[in-house]
Amino acid sequence: MVLAHWLQRPSVDSHRIKPAKTYKIFLCMICFESFLFEKIKSKMSLYKRTVLITGASRGIGRAIALRCAEDGANVGIISRSGRVPSHESLDGTLREVACQIQDRGGNPFIMPLNVGNTTDVKLHVSKVLDKFGSIDAIVNNASAVYVETHPNSKQCDTMLNVNIKGTLNMILATCDELNKSDIGHILTISPPLHTLKHLWMQPHPTYTMTKYAMSMLTIGHGGNTLWPKKLVKTAATKMLEKKTGIPGYSRGGSAYRFAVCAHSVLCSDMTGESLFDVDVLPNMVDENGVDDIFI
Repeated sequence: MVLAHWLQRPSVDSHRIKPAKTYKIFLCMICFESFLFEKIKSKMSLYKRTVLITGASRGIGRAIALRCAEDGANVGIISRSGRVPSHESLDGTLREVACQIQDRGGNPFIMPLNVGNTTDVKLHVSKVLDKFGSIDAIVNNASAVYVETHPNSKQCDTMLNVNIKGTLNMILATCDELNKSDIGHILTISPPLHTLKHLWMQPHPTYTMTKYAMSMLTIGHGGNTLWPKKLVKTAATKMLEKKTGIPGYSRGGSAYRFAVCAHSVLCSDMTGESLFDVDVLPNMVDENGVDDIFI
């Protein structure tokens, strides 16, 4: 770029510059080019940005973490599955994802915690700040999913604790740092507010309430929400297919495709938007997939 142009200048000018001065100019050019590269790359990507992602041990959260890692981001990965899966029916741990983040050029920071625990969230956020010095974005992906019409009290408590309180804990624990960042993104994986209708209240009212509450909390704090128009292949859709027979897992879309859409939002200037993935990158969605709920 600048350096290459300077080297191509006519030789008639070069003899007028003393060797020592030439060396200094050469070093200045290298430093300037390096500075430009850093600035341009940071605008186009999440290079050296710090992003915290909940529910990052598998599925959509893991895919978003890996996409951010490809930019060279600092990625705080949050889940209860630190060394072993949080449930015997689940796969994936933060340890495994951390290795995958490193392989893609990112800097992982493992945060094994329950997002519903306010004290733990604050403690781990402070550790992130000690290591990286800033927080530029958070992705609220963690959700408890019980689609029964009448979930038991433990299932209700889990959904309220993870989906609503967990989202709020992450926002409140990071809002001061996000306000300092020139990006300052809050992104929550929850449905667009305009899709709330009786159709979604009746089959699973508690789950529906918690998912739309996640959207309300996020929009209320100036963040963005993103939701897949078609079901994505995750542990949740695998469970859904087993319970209902709906082929959300066997015909589910790629979690990485959805992660690319999430990454685009994180690199944008959007605020207060409640979106489907097709609103962001229409060509990334498989129209032959199975319709998601809340559309």
